[in-house]
Amino acid sequence: MLNHNDFYIFQRIIELKENETKKLGISIIRYEVRRYRDVRNLQDKLSYQIKCSQRIIIPNTTPYPLGAQHITDFSDYPAILSNTIKITNLNEAVIELVDYKPRTINTSVTTSHTDASGKMSSASHGHSTGSTTSQSNTYGASASLGFFGLAATGGVSASASHTSSSSHFQSESTGDNSGSHSSSSGGESMSVKDWACNSYLDNKYQNQSPTWVWGQQYPWDIVKYNNVGVDNPKPNTLVKLPKFIIPLLCDDSQALPPSQLSLFGIDFTMESVWIVQPNNGDTQVLFDHSIEYYTASHSFKASTNGDEPSVNATISSANKPNISSVCFDLCSYGLDPLPNLADTGSGGAIVGFIPSKFVTPPAPVDNVDGKLIASPFKIISGSNNLLIQDTSDYSKATVQDIGAGFSPSETALSVQFSTNVPTLVISVNFKVANTSEDYTLFMKHWKTEMVGVMLNITINGNSMNTITKYVDSLESEGGEKNLLTIALRNTDFGSIDYHDYLQLGFNTVVIEISPLVENTNMKNCGYQIRAISIEKS
Repeated sequence: MLNHNDFYIFQRIIELKENETKKLGISIIRYEVRRYRDVRNLQDKLSYQIKCSQRIIIPNTTPYPLGAQHITDFSDYPAILSNTIKITNLNEAVIELVDYKPRTINTSVTTSHTDASGKMSSASHGHSTGSTTSQSNTYGASASLGFFGLAATGGVSASASHTSSSSHFQSESTGDNSGSHSSSSGGESMSVKDWACNSYLDNKYQNQSPTWVWGQQYPWDIVKYNNVGVDNPKPNTLVKLPKFIIPLLCDDSQALPPSQLSLFGIDFTMESVWIVQPNNGDTQVLFDHSIEYYTASHSFKASTNGDEPSVNATISSANKPNISSVCFDLCSYGLDPLPNLADTGSGGAIVGFIPSKFVTPPAPVDNVDGKLIASPFKIISGSNNLLIQDTSDYSKATVQDIGAGFSPSETALSVQFSTNVPTLVISVNFKVANTSEDYTLFMKHWKTEMVGVMLNITINGNSMNTITKYVDSLESEGGEKNLLTIALRNTDFGSIDYHDYLQLGFNTVVIEISPLVENTNMKNCGYQIRAISIEKS
């Protein structure tokens, strides 16, 4: 099974340690990155939505023993947890915190009770008497007239009848009905979140950094009642509890337990969402996670000299597990997988090296304020499924290498070599969501000077299968000699060309570009790339 969201997720599992030997728990941090086109305010800006989900699991280092027993103290159970998430770099970027949760979680109790009762009684009595009389008289007559020849024929008849009837009736009925019913129902539901969470935003980071404070709320609200007074021993400090809390922590003979979360350990999840607009092409984002963790203890103190029993409660000093900063590239994680052939009919991805399409425009080696600097380019396809960037090494460049590197033109990306920068490198990045469809890499390119170039192509770091191609043709109108085709996957089992250089998920094709002739005059070697695409075969 493949989870499509995993293509956009960067995840870390970090051990939380009090010191080098004592482990507190673990933290699972997930970042989900999606490219976001911000068209608010009638603009179109390249943005990224970052959803961070952090889960913190800290068990009780002193496990609670089950079964019947006599308990006089509970020690070092989880009491307070504070967690802050902030973006520490991207100083020139526009950062907007759009959501974070939970906001506030408190204790709640709900009870209900219902009673109902009723009674019914009825009685009936009926009496009827009467008589009926009916009489009918009937009289009927008929006549007929006819002719037989000239003689008349006919006849007359008559009938009469009389009917008379008479009846009398009387009836009487009585009845009684009585009944009663009663019902009673009661319900009591209690939802006690014995830990509370409160969150706030840190204005030091322009209210873009959320902080969550989790603390035991019942039976002892540790966040609220933590007054230790003065002259208390360190690191565990004795807390002066209000009198009404003491009966919740002990009775006449034993110590009463803290909340169940404190007894067995805590497992909390926090989530926040930002929208980030990178500036100057800086798409590396750096997250800091700051955790503070406190434990508490309380013990039963029996009464002496007739005094009431008491409880000693302490809070430890802060444990601050060291969590290294998390850094990842927004463009890489926000890249969409190549579409399936059934979804689009073509399933291609293409980048044309047009100046307006660069996330970071290319700039060759130049002297800027006394420093030799080259600006590596970065460009993303319009469909957000192909990322191409300059990964060349410019560290050895000197003054004589000024001008070496990549330069944009109106229709192509130009390449210039130098003595200390004899090889330039571009990386083609994309994501594949299947293992059965064939893909082919296409490059539209040509040489611009007398000397051609050599391309060493390595796919997913497999240097054993490096592909070497030569470019020794100028730009031509037909373009037949300017098109390079490399099959990245061929699943035809009956072909001798069967191979699969790709992997499920993120793929990188590294293209090293160098002059075809060694020790040549670098000015005699030039190269241009118009477009790179990956298409279904």
